[in-house]
Amino acid sequence: MRKHWLKLFVAVTMACSTASVQADLVNGDVEGGTGLADIPGWLSWGPSGALEGSYAHSGAQCVRLWWDDTGLFQNFSVIGGQTYTASGYLYTPTSERYTWDVGNNTYASLKLEWYQADGVTSAGPGIETTRFTPDDLADVWAFRSISGAAPASATIGRMVLAIGGSGPASGTVAFDSLSAVAAVPEPSTMAFLVTSLVGLPMLLRRRKA
Repeated sequence: MRKHWLKLFVAVTMACSTASVQADLVNGDVEGGTGLADIPGWLSWGPSGALEGSYAHSGAQCVRLWWDDTGLFQNFSVIGGQTYTASGYLYTPTSERYTWDVGNNTYASLKLEWYQADGVTSAGPGIETTRFTPDDLADVWAFRSISGAAPASATIGRMVLAIGGSGPASGTVAFDSLSAVAAVPEPSTMAFLVTSLVGLPMLLRRRKA
C-alpha cells in the first residue's frame, strides 16, 4: 500500500514540475538565419518582412513585418485542458513609424491557435493578445501577453506573429523576446496536493477502523 501511494505521489509531482517545460518555444529571440524563411525553429509565409539588427529587444536581431500578407509561426506540444501563456514584445521605430490609413483597421498581435494531431484540423478558437496599433508609442518595446486553456482535443499549440486587419499605410512592426509556456501550479497548490496525498492513506485507514 505504501509503495502504491509513493508511486502516485511521484507521478503527480513529476507531471506538475514538467508542465512548464513542454511548451517552451525554440529560439524565442529569433536569432540566426539570413531572412524570415530560415530562422531556426520558425516557419514563415509571405514576402513582406525581414530580420532587423539595429533595435532588437534581446539578442542580436528581431523580426519586422510591414504588410498583412506575411507572418511567422511555431508549433509546440500541448495537453488538452492545460493553460498556456504566450508573450512577447512589439515595437515600431520613429524612422519607419507604423501608421494608419483612412478607414484602416491595421493592427499587430501575438496569437495562440490550437490544432489536433494532424496540425491542420482546428481544435477550437484561438486567442489573441491586446492589439499593437499605430496609437502605440514609437521607439518603445511594448509587452503583450495572453493566457488560455488548450481545448480538450488539442495536441498542438501554434504561436503566430502577424499584422492583422489590413496592411498599414506605411511603417513596420517588430517582434522579439517571444515565449509560450504552460502554467505552473502555485506553491500553495503544490503544498495542498502533497498534504492531500500524504493524508489520504491515513484517512482511509481510519474509515476502515
